[in-house]
Order: sequence, then C-alpha cells, then structure tokens
Amino acid sequence: MTEQRRELKRQLLLSFDQVKEYEVQRGDTLTSVAFAHNLSSKLLRVANPHVSDVLIEKDILMLPFCLKRNKTLNNEMKTEDE
Repeated sequence: MTEQRRELKRQLLLSFDQVKEYEVQRGDTLTSVAFAHNLSSKLLRVANPHVSDVLIEKDILMLPFCLKRNKTLNNEMKTEDE
C-alpha cells in the first residue's frame, strides 16, 4: 500500500465522530459485524487493516461511527460493496 493511500485512510478514520471497540464473537464475519452495526464491510476493513478474512474470537475490531454529516460517505462505501 502506498504512503498516500495510508494517509487517505488515516484521514478517513479521523473524519468519524466516534470509534468504538468490538470484541469478535464466535461465528462473526466481517460482513456480519458490518451489517449488525450498519457499516459497510469495506469501511470496516479500512478501519481494521490488521484483520484478515477469518476473524478470530476475542479479537478487537474498531467500529467507526459518524453523525449525520458523514453518513453519505458510509452509504457510498456500502454501494461499492454491492
């Protein structure tokens, strides 16, 4: 990943109003966690670059949340997932 891309991802995460921790439960997938928290799986992956496709129980994921002003970005990323 290029330095410019890393910086863009860092700025993206800083644009969120709140980031919460989530402990992975047995049977969780990136998609199921994203769906349960109304996030796109792409956004969840950006927030957690250390995570592979296989989630490990008790791992910690960062869940970015935003106020109304940033919802457009999350919706755009959801559209890209489809």
